Amino acid sequence: MTLKLVILYKERIIRGIAHILIEICVLQSNKLLVEQGCGDSPKEVKDIQYAVCDKPLCNTKELFDKTLFCFIKDSQKEKYKKALKQCDKECFVFRDANGHLWKGCDSCKGKDIKDCYVCKTDYCNEEKHVYKQCLDGIYDYSYHGTNPKTCKNKYKDYCYSEIIENNKVKKGCGKCSNTTCVTCSNGHRCNDKLDFRTFCMTKNGNKKCKEDWCYIAPLDEREKGKIQNKLEASSKRSMPR
Repeated sequence: MTLKLVILYKERIIRGIAHILIEICVLQSNKLLVEQGCGDSPKEVKDIQYAVCDKPLCNTKELFDKTLFCFIKDSQKEKYKKALKQCDKECFVFRDANGHLWKGCDSCKGKDIKDCYVCKTDYCNEEKHVYKQCLDGIYDYSYHGTNPKTCKNKYKDYCYSEIIENNKVKKGCGKCSNTTCVTCSNGHRCNDKLDFRTFCMTKNGNKKCKEDWCYIAPLDEREKGKIQNKLEASSKRSMPR
């Protein structure tokens, strides 16, 4: 039984989930297969979660069971990952003014509660707990700036983009009901880009189009006059008085 557990333990370490395996070993054999020793990190096995303490004979199973682990993300070039070392404070997730997300072990002291969240259970510092940003204001369709104006919204709430005249896009937080407006709720700054340029009417209803223009053409020459009259009437109604 012991040999079987040791093999399983090494296999699980490669997969990066040794914490789960420790619980499995305890359940199966009542013997905790871990590395214990002196110093501030494991010597025999790398890339495995660990806890440290500073009292005589303190490195027990009970210490590990009550140890807090967090997600960490301290660089915008890398994705978040599970921390190997214990957290002696709280887990936090924080979105800064530029929209960048940070995770680790610390507090939210001095930060807006909309932007920063703390918790005390393993890997509780998820992005969903802080507000996201939506682009806010009127932009050219081709805008690719690095510091757009933004507004804040709860992570699962909506951002919108509305096509307006002169190939402009109005953006903001929340929903909109206009026929040339679309909403999204799939993450931070989800209204940053659009996969279409305007809306046009078709026989099947309004359609998202990747072109800048809409067209109309009579299929029957006898309908041409009717179409022209409708367009002229519509134009007169829209003229300022």
